[in-house]
Amino acid sequence: ERCRIIVPSRFRQELGREISILGLDEGCLALCKPVDEEGVSSGSKIRYITQNVAIDDMGEIYIPPTLLEHARLDDSHDGLAIWFPNRAEIWEKERWEKYFEELDLDRELTKLREEFMGTFYLRN
Repeated sequence: ERCRIIVPSRFRQELGREISILGLDEGCLALCKPVDEEGVSSGSKIRYITQNVAIDDMGEIYIPPTLLEHARLDDSHDGLAIWFPNRAEIWEKERWEKYFEELDLDRELTKLREEFMGTFYLRN
């Protein structure tokens, strides 16, 4: 079974001609700039990492069978792509819906606020 995904041109411009496909513990795939296992800054744990894959002239990438199986992506499941500025996540639709329902948004927003908002003190 061969699976190819079209990578949007805006995403290709951001990432270049080669990307890594990571299989994350959440059961999804992440597409990002080429990395090694230590180079991933996400809070997710990597279950699989492939060799970097090239984006062909048609803007497509090939997803290896082991990663398709990890993410439950096949003819009997609908897929869902979520594009971020510096990465994408590829999910099996039902798995994404379950993951999103269980997501503690308050906790996640607090983590983001702590990561991206600095603390400062005003002095007179």
